[in-house]
Amino acid sequence: MNAQTIDIPDSTFKSYLINNPFININSDEEIQLDEALTFNGFIDINGIGISNLSGIEYFHSLTALRCQNNSLTFLDLSSNSALKTLDCENNMIVFLKLPEISHLTYLNFNNNDLTEIDFISSTQLVYLFGRNNELVHINISTCPNITSFSFGSNNLSSANISNENNMNFEHFNLGDNTDLICIQVDNTLWSETNWVTPLFIKGAVANYSESCYSDLIDISTQKLKIYPNPVRDQIQIDLNDFGAEILELNIIDDQGKRSQLNLYDSHSIYINHLTQGTYILEFKTQSGLIYERFTKL
Repeated sequence: MNAQTIDIPDSTFKSYLINNPFININSDEEIQLDEALTFNGFIDINGIGISNLSGIEYFHSLTALRCQNNSLTFLDLSSNSALKTLDCENNMIVFLKLPEISHLTYLNFNNNDLTEIDFISSTQLVYLFGRNNELVHINISTCPNITSFSFGSNNLSSANISNENNMNFEHFNLGDNTDLICIQVDNTLWSETNWVTPLFIKGAVANYSESCYSDLIDISTQKLKIYPNPVRDQIQIDLNDFGAEILELNIIDDQGKRSQLNLYDSHSIYINHLTQGTYILEFKTQSGLIYERFTKL
């Protein structure tokens, strides 16, 4: 019986994998599932013209991914739990999902088009760079090991950097965010005294506080579920105990194309017009954006 092969639709990415002898162990013209699952090295595809990384999800033991300077729009790394280094700078990424069990220590997604990113599982991060995106809110309160980060030139209106370890910060840049007025920190007086330019840049109008966002809903704790998944024709949305009104609903395909959907009867979405594949539902609420992935059969 033939070994299972992986579908890798991007020909440039597939060519890289096939020509890497540490991955393509049997030197054939395909990548088998066991080859992907056992590979525990790094993938460096910097600037070679890749637009789709489908297939990367099978590399469970991958430790480093350098995919900067390509044309990626969609990057789901939720299955790559061994990943320690990710550099996806200079792409066009609108959706980035990090490993659900994360060992990431270095993350660079400068110069992309992200509006939202979740660091709740990224507790090992030390270096974090997300300059020049479209981020509205960042929260690194669950990342106690961070020493350096940059979110300059976004659209930030809120920033929670209170991680109970502010005294170990070596550098950060939150400048060029004209709507950022309050930055939540561990200790206001200590931050004002010790964080000075040029190593620490908070922006012209921003101030430090220990309670910037006490009245905001933490959307990560809200209960929003979609089912069935996988699905053929109609998705149901369970809004039980969900504490935020859904203002807009969009769908993002695996090429990063975003289109608006209608929410019928407040809890149903018809998706029979879609082709088979993996999609992201983007829920816009008053508190921020929520993403849910589903598979269309």
